[in-house]
Amino acid sequence: MKVNVLFAAPVTRKNETDNINTNIARYKTIILGLENRRRQHLKPRSACFQIDTSSELYYYWLVSGDLKLSLQEIRRFLMSDQSTNAMVELIKVSKTYRPNIRALEDVSISIRSGEMVFITGRSGAGKTTFLKLLCKMELPTKGLVEIDGLDIRKMQGKRLSLLRQQIGVAYQDFKLLTDRTVAENISIAMEVSYLKQQIVRKRVRTLLEELDLSDKHSSMTGDLSRGEQQRVALARAVANSPKLILVDEPTGNLDATSTGLVMDMLAALNNSGATILIATHDHTIYRDVDHRLLELRSGQMHQLRDGVMQ
Repeated sequence: MKVNVLFAAPVTRKNETDNINTNIARYKTIILGLENRRRQHLKPRSACFQIDTSSELYYYWLVSGDLKLSLQEIRRFLMSDQSTNAMVELIKVSKTYRPNIRALEDVSISIRSGEMVFITGRSGAGKTTFLKLLCKMELPTKGLVEIDGLDIRKMQGKRLSLLRQQIGVAYQDFKLLTDRTVAENISIAMEVSYLKQQIVRKRVRTLLEELDLSDKHSSMTGDLSRGEQQRVALARAVANSPKLILVDEPTGNLDATSTGLVMDMLAALNNSGATILIATHDHTIYRDVDHRLLELRSGQMHQLRDGVMQ
C-alpha cells in the first residue's frame, strides 16, 4: 500500500502533536484546496493518519492506494500556495501511445492563474502532448487534468465548448484556413463568442498592427510566408482574450524583430492576467526573464527555475 499526501500540516519537530490542529487551521485554505480536488480521484480506503519523522517537518499523511506525492512536491505546494488559484493542475498524469510509446510519465504540476511558464526539452520529449492535454485534444492514459478547477476529462458538449473559448492555442503547424484571408482566420474565435462585428474588426486590426501585419489584412493565408503564418496563428489564438494561452514553438520561423513583437504581445497579455504556457527550443526568449522554467525529459517534468509573478 502506497502512502499518499492528502493533508500536509507542517509543525516543528519539537512541537507536541496536539499543536497540529492549530497548524491545520493555519493552512486550511491550502489543505482544503488540495484535498477537495483529490478526494474523488484518490478514493481513499483508509483514514489512518501517521506522522513521518524522517523530514525536518512533521506531516500528516493519509494512507491510500492510488497516488503518491513526494515531500519535495508537497513542500513546493505549501510554499507557493498554488492550491487556491491554480489555472492548470496535473496530478500523476501519464500519456502512452500505441504500441508502447510513453510521451508523458507521472507528471504532477500546478500553474497559478496569471503565471507565464516556459517549457523546454528536446524534440519528442512530450511538450506538444502536454499542451494538447490541456485543451482536450488528447486524453491522459491515467491521472487527472484540471483547468481552472474543472476536470477536463468530464467536460463534454456545450460545457467543453465554453471552456475551449477561454483557451487560446497557437499550434506549431498553425492550422490556418489557407483559403481564407488573414482577417477571416483571426475573426473565427471571436465570431464563435458572438461578438459584434464592429468589435471584431477593431480587434483584428489592433492585433495585426501589434504584429506588424497590417498590410496582410486581406491577404490569403496560403500566400503568406511561414513567419507571417506563425504570427497570424498567434493573433487568432489570443483574439478572444482567453484566460489560458497555450503556445507551441512561437518563434521557430521568426527573425529577431518579429520574435520581439511576439514576446511583447504575450507579455502584455500576461500582465493583463492571462495564464500563458510556452513550449519552446528558443532559449533567447526565456534567458533574461524571471518566469518559471520547466524541462520535459523523457516524458518527465523537471523544474529548472522558479518564477516570479509579474
